Amino acid sequence: MCLPSYRTSGASLFLIMLSAEGLLLMRILALWYNNRKIKLFLLASYSLMVVSMVTCDVFAEFLLESVCAPTSTLSTLEVATKVEHLMMGKFISAALFEFDVIILTMGHSILLYSNGIRSIGGP
Repeated sequence: MCLPSYRTSGASLFLIMLSAEGLLLMRILALWYNNRKIKLFLLASYSLMVVSMVTCDVFAEFLLESVCAPTSTLSTLEVATKVEHLMMGKFISAALFEFDVIILTMGHSILLYSNGIRSIGGP
């Protein structure tokens, strides 16, 4: 019973995180529409995030069967800790991508300010 629940919640979490970060990617790509190097950097970091999330999910999937065993032993607790670390890996990879986006958004604001533009719609 616990294995289907974990698989469903893991897949849901993956899709939700992927779509949220994808929306953030679209926003920052629109902000840097005229800079090819930054757009390539953003696409590469998003791709790296997706690959690391998939890798963490695949490794966690292999360990979930032993976590959902009816008996609880010390090795089961160790495996559960490993699964928890893999789940945290998904969040950390998304957080690193979001950190890139924050830095680039601040950099864009500083660039606009240094060019004398006080806001995107302003003079």
